[in-house]
Amino acid sequence: MNQLFVYFSYITPIVLLYACVVGVYSHSKTLAPLRYCTLYLFLMLVMDLAFRYFGLVASGKYNLFLFPVLALFEFLTWAYIFYRFLLNKSTTLLVIVGLGVGLLLLDTLFVSKLFVLEEYRTYSRAISNLAIITFSLLYYYKSLKDEVPNALYLRLNSGILFYSAINLLVFSSLNFLVNESINLVVAFWVLNIVASNVFYLFLTYQIWQHGKIRKPLQYG
Repeated sequence: MNQLFVYFSYITPIVLLYACVVGVYSHSKTLAPLRYCTLYLFLMLVMDLAFRYFGLVASGKYNLFLFPVLALFEFLTWAYIFYRFLLNKSTTLLVIVGLGVGLLLLDTLFVSKLFVLEEYRTYSRAISNLAIITFSLLYYYKSLKDEVPNALYLRLNSGILFYSAINLLVFSSLNFLVNESINLVVAFWVLNIVASNVFYLFLTYQIWQHGKIRKPLQYG
């Protein structure tokens, strides 16, 4: 089952590579927030390859120490997108970002145990996803006050909320799953892979949809 799961997980780099190609092709034609979504997809591809290298190729075959790095990348990317576009440079968001960065550093430097499997513990992904969910809920609150909410932002926000909620469920359980039976661990990781790839494809579709060349009408 472990080898089958590894093969199944190769869906993720394939989807991310496709997403990055679409993002690069559409870069000059798509909207600014979606260009940053392309950057996010590139970061996720780099992190996926890093996880595979340390987990499958490197001599130690151990990659769990990368989760705080992934959490920080994800947190800062979505924080910037929300701050610049969805929440219009909200000071409330800045406070949450400062608090989130502080908690991530505190967890990584003083709470986490990253390099011994039997003692593994980190709350970085849970902190990151909880903060991103808070960004999303703030946007919904803001959109209630808008006469005509931005349709793209609403779709993007809904996708982010869905993905972050699934991630929060999976990674809140991570500390308890590390030393559990392989069947239980694989079930959670399959859920994570499916949710991740659905989200990456959702972002890819948004980038493609808003980056399509719209030909001018021809007359006469």
